[in-house]
Amino acid sequence: MACGLVWAGGAGAQSATPPLVYPDELLPTRMVLCQREVGAVERDRKGKLRTCLARRLEGERIVERNCKRQAGGVSGVAARTQAQRDCERQALAVPSTELPRRPPPPPRPRPAADAVTDAKPSVSTPQPAAGEQ
Repeated sequence: MACGLVWAGGAGAQSATPPLVYPDELLPTRMVLCQREVGAVERDRKGKLRTCLARRLEGERIVERNCKRQAGGVSGVAARTQAQRDCERQALAVPSTELPRRPPPPPRPRPAADAVTDAKPSVSTPQPAAGEQ
């Protein structure tokens, strides 16, 4: 009975997702974070890594901008830099699906029916070259 509880406890600990950023570790590269996030998935690993990298690139840009804005109120160059690094580290230590994303672009306006009929290509007659009349 005790062996069954130990086995069940060990299985539960293995299924827990490991952290993307470990304490006292410098912020890993985008690729390392995505590799940790995807893990040892055999099926479509390449596609999942590509999606993760694209999301992280977009999220990093937004996070950097937001953290720079937040750290702007801190006085002192070293303190401001440290505040920005801490903000970025905390914001990027989440799975790529939780990173901020840009809003979708606004839809393009459709041309009016009048503009389509008026925009006929004009046929120009060829003009003689200079001095050729």
